[in-house]
This record gives sequence, C-alpha cells and structure tokens, in this order.
Amino acid sequence: EPIIAMQSAPDLIASVRLYTTEKGGRSGSTPSDKFGFLFGVNGEWFDCWMMLQGVGALAPGVSARVPLIFLNRHLLKDEIETGSRFVIRDGRIVGEGVVEEIISLEKKPPRKSA
Repeated sequence: EPIIAMQSAPDLIASVRLYTTEKGGRSGSTPSDKFGFLFGVNGEWFDCWMMLQGVGALAPGVSARVPLIFLNRHLLKDEIETGSRFVIRDGRIVGEGVVEEIISLEKKPPRKSA
C-alpha cells in the first residue's frame, strides 16, 4: 500500500455514491479510515484516496460527502472543476460522485456561457 504524505487539507470535497452490490458495487464496506481508488474523469484515471476518518466506512448503496486526496494532484488541475462528475473504480466501477468544493488544486476558471 502506497504511503500517503500527510497533508493538512484535502484536495477537494466530493459527494459520492457507492453502487449496491446488486448493481455491480463492492461486496462489502470500505475501510473506516481511508479508501484508495481510481478517480475517473474525462476519460482519464487518477490515483485517489477517500479520507474517511471523520466519516467512517461506506457500505454499498451509501452516499456521503467525503474529502479526497490525489497522489499526483499536479496532473489533475485542468481536468476538474466544481460540479465535475466522476466515477469510482476499485477493480471495476463501483460508484460515482460530483466535485463540491476544490480546496488545494489549482482552480480552473469557470466556463463562459455561450
């Protein structure tokens, strides 16, 4: 298991929903402290951790607001913005989410309305 550099703030806060086991989700809950997964956005995949110390284990079918930390956050800065939707991959796609708040990534300027 890779070592996560302890940082004071998460990279972002997201609302996540884990699929039920019947809909292809995990067969059991996540660990209660942190959960490593691949964050899929715009056809790209990024190593990511849900930091669950204040949230606890997430069971299949559950929705939660969780802090996320990326292993290579510099690769991500142009890929996401508040409101970006993503998928959660743990061997297969087991859930989805939406970015609620970007905390420590370089912020992409908002899209201009056409």
